[in-house]
Amino acid sequence: MKKRIMIFLVSIVITITCVTPAYVFADNEETEDPSESTIEDVSSEIVEVPGEDALGDTTQYIAYNLHYSLNNDGIHIVGHEEYEERGIYEEVTSGFYTEMICLCSQEIRQIPSEIVHYIDGVSYPVVAIDAEAFHCQHLKNIVLPDSIKSIGDTAIAGPELRSVTIDENVSDLVIGKNNFAKATYLENFHIPAGVIEIGDGCFVGSKTNITVDEDNQYYTSVNGALYSKDMTHLLYAGNPKQTFVLPGTVETIAEGAFDGVVGIPVTVEAGNEYFIVENGALYTKDKSLLIYDENKIPGVMASGTCGENLTWVLSDEGRLEIHGDGALTCDPIPWEEYKQSIKIAGFYGTITSLPEDNAAFSGCPNLQRVFVFGVNPYYNSDRDSIIEESTQKLVIGCKDTVIRRSVKGIGRYAFSGCTGLSEIAIPISVEEIDKGAFNGCSGLESITIVNPDCVIFDDASTIPSTTVIHGCA
Repeated sequence: MKKRIMIFLVSIVITITCVTPAYVFADNEETEDPSESTIEDVSSEIVEVPGEDALGDTTQYIAYNLHYSLNNDGIHIVGHEEYEERGIYEEVTSGFYTEMICLCSQEIRQIPSEIVHYIDGVSYPVVAIDAEAFHCQHLKNIVLPDSIKSIGDTAIAGPELRSVTIDENVSDLVIGKNNFAKATYLENFHIPAGVIEIGDGCFVGSKTNITVDEDNQYYTSVNGALYSKDMTHLLYAGNPKQTFVLPGTVETIAEGAFDGVVGIPVTVEAGNEYFIVENGALYTKDKSLLIYDENKIPGVMASGTCGENLTWVLSDEGRLEIHGDGALTCDPIPWEEYKQSIKIAGFYGTITSLPEDNAAFSGCPNLQRVFVFGVNPYYNSDRDSIIEESTQKLVIGCKDTVIRRSVKGIGRYAFSGCTGLSEIAIPISVEEIDKGAFNGCSGLESITIVNPDCVIFDDASTIPSTTVIHGCA
């Protein structure tokens, strides 16, 4: 009710001051599935505030927290409401506060198949996601309806992207360039039969396994890689775990098809007249173009082995990737001299055990993100922390860690040397903070411990003496 009163007052002010806002707003109430709303329900929630967008040539509107325009072929989604203010209850202070929450990080973006346009009351199909409409740093999950005919260039992209679901009944869908690129969390992607075109640069730098509906007339997949239907063009090499075999039929390879493939051997099937492999490097037949080299990786600061079946690679940008299955058991830690440079650390494969006392990441002052890629029965990740499954103990933390309420303990030296950590809240579920958990966290100004019975290891190295402790002490 308050929202409707505010909208009414805003309308009065607009009328008096003769100001023309840039959008048409809809009063968006939360719904689990917007596509199931009735025409009457949707139209009753729309309030008219006419005006032109920044380009001055197409009026934009808002419904379901989506910015859209009405074109001759139907509705185009041109952007989205990224943030909203929400009331948050803080159990420590027993009070409420507000913060801006990114909608993309909190929910599945469900694109409706149609929207009732407030001007004429007609239901129009949603036919396009325009360029960069969902190019969002926080986008995690998005579901597209069968009405979609076009996905513009870089329309759906972001480092946090985890799932993209395209309705199986789509038809004549064209996917533009550079979509789903560098999506290292995007494990799987299914291409329905109705997809007829995929632009260059899609999936580049991602860690995605592709499947294609067998009835698709334009594309096919083999072992997670994406090919043209006749297997003459390789669009994307996928996320191979072992030797990648280039079929003998392939004549062309898209630029960036092997971006994201690290240290994996490549062979070429007998009979291929267009490509060769020499000393681990894939070339065109005349060797005029180097396509991929398993030994020499551009942008790599250092690499090597870190266990019997594990390899590691550290990029110039500070991204450490650990690949393979098995125990991370190496002494000394091979990236010890590079710890100052590590900003992101990811585990790919099934890591079965980690070195004691967080030796692998203790003393990484700039570490801001850690994660486990895929399903691992031994460790999982959440909110930039690594958690041991058997004990639900947080064993690796970093400066951006937010501890979830299912965590039962903070492991030995879990945050050790994380000088960028300034404050942290320990939820009520945590029963124990082990030795050296926050050792060397010189920037840690305050720590809030909700559980009054939480046991803190009695040692000067556990929590810095300069840190202010709220709650249990």
